[in-house]
Amino acid sequence: MVVVFDLNGTLLDNRAVQPAIRSIFGRKLGSEEFFTRVLQYSMAFTLSGEYRAFGEIALAVLEMEAAARNLTLNEADKKLVRETLKTLPPFREVPKSLHRLQKAEFRMAVLTNSALEDAREQLANARIDRYFEQVLSVSEIQRFKPSREAYQFAANALGVQPPDILMVAAHAWDLMGAAAAGCRTAFVGRPGKALLSAASRPSHAVKDLTELANELIPVKAPRVPHLLTTIGGVGVISALAVAVTARRTRSDRGPSALPR
Repeated sequence: MVVVFDLNGTLLDNRAVQPAIRSIFGRKLGSEEFFTRVLQYSMAFTLSGEYRAFGEIALAVLEMEAAARNLTLNEADKKLVRETLKTLPPFREVPKSLHRLQKAEFRMAVLTNSALEDAREQLANARIDRYFEQVLSVSEIQRFKPSREAYQFAANALGVQPPDILMVAAHAWDLMGAAAAGCRTAFVGRPGKALLSAASRPSHAVKDLTELANELIPVKAPRVPHLLTTIGGVGVISALAVAVTARRTRSDRGPSALPR
């Protein structure tokens, strides 16, 4: 099995872009609404048979939302949002959980809607890039998640079949696409995220990656003391052998040999 992670909002905390959005829009637009709009239009491009890079769509949405509110968006504003998106921090438990999974010899990869170079930069800035054997971007097929093609692309790139993939995401829509492609799924309940009851139940539903690692990593059986552990300098087996031999010897001597 290969554990494949979504990037933005699953490994990296999107909430970190909130100060940048607030500095432009005040309380007229929040980071969650902004990302929802970006995802909405990325899916619209895929459904209409077109493609634009995820970062390009994000800036276009930023401009659209500013124009809708009669706000002036300057280059400094765009740069601030762009740089913030590239430096999103990992959720607190992510590095340790990835380390545990790597130590347990799980294959791990990332499948993201971000452009490939952007994704690599995000992972490097978050200092978690070393845990993944591959970083896979939909930019290579120009079809955004949750299209089935994105997950089949990941399976092909990793040399496995879709059922050999466990797709991990904090977004119900991402897991819907993965399940439709035949992948196993794991939902991570990040703040403000919940499962969609109308969708199929994921293989795992956890609060964070610590809990997911606990479910995926087999529990080792308790260590049984070795039979040759010595007690008072005499091995357990040797001590038992001496006792059995002595008992047999007394028995062979018959009743007359027993002490009176």
